[in-house]
Amino acid sequence: MTEFPSVDTRELRKRLGVDIDAETFLLSLTHRSYAFENPGVEHNERLEFLGDSVLSLAIAEEVYRRYPDLPEGELVRSEEHTSELQ
Repeated sequence: MTEFPSVDTRELRKRLGVDIDAETFLLSLTHRSYAFENPGVEHNERLEFLGDSVLSLAIAEEVYRRYPDLPEGELVRSEEHTSELQ
């Protein structure tokens, strides 16, 4: 379990329109360097991996829909170019 300092995130989550539990929210904001300096605190790299994967799926879907006549190879190149802009 992640050990975070006692922080009330309700107002920030409400303003951002984020409907997740406080622990996951704090984890999503915790950089690896902070976790390194604070033993027992997890960092957000696994969530970052998941987020990157979701974003890649969204980009692939948009490229697929936007360019219905492109062959697979050009779709891949288009997606790669778009992903580089992240």
